[in-house]
Amino acid sequence: MTRAIGDSVFNRFGQPGVVSQRDSLKGTVTIETKGPQIDDVQKRGYINGLSEGERMRFNSVVDRVRTIEDPVKRVMELQRLIDGIKTDPTQATVVKYLESELAHTMISYKIKPREYVTDDTIL
Repeated sequence: MTRAIGDSVFNRFGQPGVVSQRDSLKGTVTIETKGPQIDDVQKRGYINGLSEGERMRFNSVVDRVRTIEDPVKRVMELQRLIDGIKTDPTQATVVKYLESELAHTMISYKIKPREYVTDDTIL
């Protein structure tokens, strides 16, 4: 499995680490287990599968909405930002991760959706 810079990893003892450098020619990665980079990963959650640019976009959105203390306002702002990013088809992966963050926040604070979309063709 190929690891990208910023991906979370765990050693055989279950201790977290983060890929800080990658050498494609040698096929090696450098894993940091202490310091600001691991603190940053633990603060935002263990998110893997994003390129460096996608990870920066995801982190900036998450950091922005987490400054909002009221969970309902946080959910509303995150949904608004997701709707804006959805217009760019190159950001589909980031949108999926942000939608997962939205679902996690809603479940954590027991916030129910305000709108329900149904398919009228089956009625």
